[in-house]
Parts: sequence; C-alpha cells; structure tokens
Amino acid sequence: MDYRARSSVALFCAALMLQSCGGGGGGSASGSGGATQSSGVYYSLPGSVPLNSSVPTPSYPAGSFALGYFDTLNQIRGLVGVGLLAQNTSLDVASQHHADYTSMNYDPATMNGVIDPTTGLLYAHSEDVGKPLFYAPTPQQRDTLAGYQNTTSEVGVPTYSNDSYGGISGVQEQMNTVYHRAAILSDQPRFIGIGSNSTSTASPSYGWSFEDTGMVLNPATLPAGAMAFYPTPNGTMKAPFWETSWEQPSPLPSVPTTQHLGGGISVQVGGFDSIAVTTFTLTDASGNNVPVYQENPATDSSGYLPGNIAFIIPQAPLNLATSYTARFVGTDNGTTISRTWTFNTPPNILTVTTPGPYILHNGGTINIQTEAPSGYVGYNWSSSVPTSDFTVAMDGDMGFNLSLAAGSVTAPTPLQITLSDPYYPSVTTMITVTLEP
Repeated sequence: MDYRARSSVALFCAALMLQSCGGGGGGSASGSGGATQSSGVYYSLPGSVPLNSSVPTPSYPAGSFALGYFDTLNQIRGLVGVGLLAQNTSLDVASQHHADYTSMNYDPATMNGVIDPTTGLLYAHSEDVGKPLFYAPTPQQRDTLAGYQNTTSEVGVPTYSNDSYGGISGVQEQMNTVYHRAAILSDQPRFIGIGSNSTSTASPSYGWSFEDTGMVLNPATLPAGAMAFYPTPNGTMKAPFWETSWEQPSPLPSVPTTQHLGGGISVQVGGFDSIAVTTFTLTDASGNNVPVYQENPATDSSGYLPGNIAFIIPQAPLNLATSYTARFVGTDNGTTISRTWTFNTPPNILTVTTPGPYILHNGGTINIQTEAPSGYVGYNWSSSVPTSDFTVAMDGDMGFNLSLAAGSVTAPTPLQITLSDPYYPSVTTMITVTLEP
C-alpha cells in the first residue's frame, strides 16, 4: 500500500501552511498578520536586560509537544547566539487557549491568509465572540488576560500530534521559512508560552499549536556590529528544499508557488538595528555561483520582514552532502559589516532513528521515526494482510504511527515498508515490521 502521495499532500496542505503575526502593543505593528516587525512593535530603546544564557528547567511534561518545541527552539537559538527563552506559565495559558479555539473552529476557507475583519488580523490569530472556546480576540489581549504584563508576539503552526515529535517538527517547519524564522529568532523576547491541540474539527489529520513570546522593558540585543547566521558557520542546514507556498504570506510573491527552491540563508543584526545589503551571495564547493533570490528590508514587499535581517533563497534545491559558502557585505546602522562562512547540507541518506526490531501486534501501534534530508518522509508498504486492517497517522514530519486492527494475523507475518524523502526521491531505505497475534 502506497502512502507516499498521502504524506506529501498532508505536508503541503497542513504542516507547511504557517501563520504568524505581531501581538500588538503599540507602535506600528501590522494589522494584517505576518511575522512580527522589529521596529514599532516592542519597546524601542535597548537597555539592561541581557540575553538569557541559561533558563530554568521548564515544567512541560516529558515527551510532550511543548517540551519538544521548547528544547528544539532553545537549542537553535543558543547555536545562533540570540539568547534562550524561559517558560512563562501565563503565556502557556494564553497559547493553549488559542490552540484549543483554533482547532475547534478551524475553517480551511479562511485560515490560510484571510483577514478577520473583526480584529484586522489573520484568522489564524483571531478569536470571535460567540464561537466555542472563545478567550480573547487578539494575541496581546489573550496574553494580558492570562496575566502577562508586557508586550507579546505570536506564531502558529498546524500540528499532527501533541508529542515531542510534533513539537520538534513545529520548530523545524518555522525555521524553513522567512518571516517565521525572523520571528522565532528575534533577540528581543525573553519568555515563551506554548500550547498545542492536535485535533481539528475540519481536518482530523492535524490541529494547531501556538507560541507566544514575551518581551521585557528595555531588552539588550546583539551589540553593534555583531551578526547572527543561519545555517550556522560549519553547521548543517536542516532545510535544503523549500517552496514559497509553505509560508503565508509568501516572501517571494512573484515566484510560482510550485517552483522548487532551496532553504533560506539568513544574516541578522541587533533587533533595534537596521541592516542593508551590498552583496549577499552563495557558492558551491567548487566556487560556482548559486543563483539566489534576495529577500531583505529593501526588497520585501509585504512589510512583515523585520528591519534587522536579510535572506538569500536559492533558486533551486541545494544538493545533498555538499559544502556551500555564503558571503555577506552590508551595513549595520550605516556601519560596514561583512562575513564569509561555510555550511553543509544533510547527507544523502535516510536514517531510521527508531531502534528495531520492529514488531506490531494485533490491536497495537508502532511508531517509526526517521532522519530524512529534506525534513520530511514518505512511505509505502506491502503485505499479505489487507490494507483495511491498517491505519496510519503522521507523527511529526519525519515519522508516523502504524496501527494494526485486532485479529488481523494468526501467525508472524512480514510487512515491508519503504521509506523515502518526497523531495529527494532517490533517498530511500527499507525496514521489515513483523506482524504478530
């Protein structure tokens, strides 16, 4: 039975349709959604509250979506150098309320890029009085109602599951974007709240999760002349493949949504600073120029890109197991800055991270997790057992739960599963699951 097409469709229509917006709080925050803008949204003067080099151990349950999200995001933020985020239970409450509301009231006709006229925000971030599980209309109002006393921001992503794999995937999906990466790598917030609900009334295969971040009065940001990069120098890029349809709104509206691209490479300066690009290029290991699109404050047509970050987006997927070199020359508040750094793309293999042997009993479920180069996995299987005896559900972007109906087998029976990367189809591997009574 082939589930490769099914998994690919789910990725395009569900997990990759991200939404994000500033939470409000004065200034010139965009009323139509998009990622948080860095000027006019938060307090405008840097001050004495340093970046977090460490944070208290969170209270999120082991194996939960929230803990997977929290740990993954802070690991990336630590590597990039923009400071860690500490758990805030008031933001947890607000995020969970909105995750529950959105999963209950999800409407595919409005959730992807449509503005709610009652709030002026995307429906993904709005709540309307009278609908089930209503808490408060806007992200800032929800955070304030829950008890957070400063300016906040919100991003959201559909989710397949409430476990840690869902949380890990939620961060990785947002890192493989432009506006959302800029939001979750901002050096201005100090706190985070996370909520998730994997059950949707309109689309049972996924629900929604939200991250609310909290600001403090007078946060310190990256010092003048300091630069933060993703992928990190000498690191491995987690997203060598991308399409503009994976983010709402599209950061490259003139590029066809079906065009296969490479993941973005970004440079950012302090959150209160302005970056300008003189040249921003990419070359492969042989020194050949890689054609890229420029996305920076001077080229952005949406108004959602913060003024302190610049991207290049390869015009075709990057090759696997390859070294690339990015070169940036520009200015930080008018002062010349430059940097050349090298990063790698993932190896040309698909690894099954769930240890074997793989045994699935009648009435049971087995979880299979992988590491795929693009960050997504497809799968198909063959067995003498009728396909009607199996059910499958995605668990994160690189895993799935396979369930076997009670009474399906009376003796050990092999099930051959071929796993593949839907965006690098030559990358495959096979495992055998033994079906047992």
